[in-house]
Amino acid sequence: KSHKFYNVTRKKDEFESLKLVSSLKNNARKQLLTLCDTGSHKGISEFLIKARVKTLEDLCALDGMAAGLKQVYKHGHLKVLKILLALFAADQEQLRGFLFMLLDDTGRTGFMIALGRGHTGCAKAVLAAVKDDNVKQELALTVAKNGSTSLIFAAEAASLDAVKCVLSVVPDYEQKLKLIQVEGQSCNAFSRSFLTCNDGAIAQHILNEIKEEDKQTKIDVILADNGCLYNAVLHAKYGSAAAAAVSYVLITLFELSQDENMVQDFIERRHETVKQTVVMIAAEKGYVEVLHKVLSFYDKPGDQERKIKLLSLKDKDDKTAMDLAQDAKVKAFVSVD
Repeated sequence: KSHKFYNVTRKKDEFESLKLVSSLKNNARKQLLTLCDTGSHKGISEFLIKARVKTLEDLCALDGMAAGLKQVYKHGHLKVLKILLALFAADQEQLRGFLFMLLDDTGRTGFMIALGRGHTGCAKAVLAAVKDDNVKQELALTVAKNGSTSLIFAAEAASLDAVKCVLSVVPDYEQKLKLIQVEGQSCNAFSRSFLTCNDGAIAQHILNEIKEEDKQTKIDVILADNGCLYNAVLHAKYGSAAAAAVSYVLITLFELSQDENMVQDFIERRHETVKQTVVMIAAEKGYVEVLHKVLSFYDKPGDQERKIKLLSLKDKDDKTAMDLAQDAKVKAFVSVD
């Protein structure tokens, strides 16, 4: 007897054999993904032994390995990661291939994913496994498809330890500047740190890595991203935190430049996407403290006209800061002179 499947005639026993093989492959994939997702280091060790994985080629041949490895880094399963790193302990070239695997569509390495989640332990384990300092630096300097670097991911995770970890493996000053500035990109780790860290500790550490005499570079880092102040306010949980972050950025910029016009120009910048100034987003959130901090840079007699112009700027919906405050029913903000 024969069994017809998609217009192909096979003997029934051969077809059942194919189904069995397919089922076993699917079960192996599910098992691998489950072990990686849950962080079962004993389970992973047994799985690799049964699959006879000894080389990078063997590992990459496993169905679902990239997706599973992404989960290991994402959830910070350090014991599982150490088992995988141990596979290539005797072969640094194979280890290099393993560490530079791109694990998602954005072109992130596992090192980037771990840092982006604040799993500094995993990032340090990766660096500890590498003997060549040039490879460590290359890992830190690798750029994802969206332009983000390991330093940006570390900053977004609000982990000062992760930021220090990345910067520590880039001893060359010029290379370190490239990492901090991100050539060709409008965003950098200084700005992105304010997405999650409003105390300015990460931003300050990044600026401190730049030599004192190199003030212009520090200014360029602050001015690089129009969304710097916007990030500081939008993602702050409290008005006081937002005001502290905005104050740190503006005071630092003024101390470096000694140029009030430069500071005012920066305040009046709009976010590239939503076209809002820092005053507008502060109005929407009702952060009066931010308005006081910003307007303190317009306290000279000759600044009155510019202050009025700032408060009169309109967003993409043709609304001023005062309009946004009224919409949000923030009476305290509207009443500020």
